[in-house]
Amino acid sequence: PEPQPFTPREPTQEERETLPSESLSILDRVYAEIERWQPEPRWSSELSAIKREDVDSLGSIIDGAIRSLGKTQVAWNLANYAEEFETLCIEVMYVSGSKFKETGREGIMVKLNKIARMVWGRPLTVSESKSIFEQSERFNESE
Repeated sequence: PEPQPFTPREPTQEERETLPSESLSILDRVYAEIERWQPEPRWSSELSAIKREDVDSLGSIIDGAIRSLGKTQVAWNLANYAEEFETLCIEVMYVSGSKFKETGREGIMVKLNKIARMVWGRPLTVSESKSIFEQSERFNESE
């Protein structure tokens, strides 16, 4: 099934006063997982370095949105996508590149772009998307 386009809405004043507890707790869980992330012991040093960059990018995307919008707004942006957000983040952190052989590093890039759209509550600008793509391209060249 084709994913539905992301259409953020402004929360009402009443909604703003009550935090979306599920998305807030998922955001906290993902953040904690990023903080304690370690490469899988079976990974090569090259794959470990690539995945470290993926995790660093993921953390930067989430941190950037929280710094700019505030944690409450990010939680609201995730309200309808919290479980999908968590799944995508875990995949970025732990799924090795070999799962994406048919699409190369683009599979991770697509996930990072989708995560960024979710936390920011809007489509990425061309330059934001390009930044994620350029990082992916650097790793394609090293594989």
